[in-house]
Amino acid sequence: MKEITLCIIMALGCSCLHAQNAVQNNGDLQIHTGGSMTAFGDMTNASTAALVNNGSLYARSTITNNQASMAIGTGTLLINGTSAQIVNGTQPFRTFNLT
Repeated sequence: MKEITLCIIMALGCSCLHAQNAVQNNGDLQIHTGGSMTAFGDMTNASTAALVNNGSLYARSTITNNQASMAIGTGTLLINGTSAQIVNGTQPFRTFNLT
């Protein structure tokens, strides 16, 4: 009986969990060919960051890029939010493909 109760509690707990909304890149972030990443909240690429997108980067909110000399990569930036999105920052956000 304890095992069944524990399984039910774990299943209910998993249905209520949410991932972190905002993404803050301060280091090296590489999305490899065939890989994908989704930022459900605001995404910030800091001046100290190194972002290389060779896969698929899904952005559902504001994107801020402060990384100087950002590599274009060979991937796709998919802007797929449910409301108007903003791409801003002190540096241009460079991408190979934009959807």
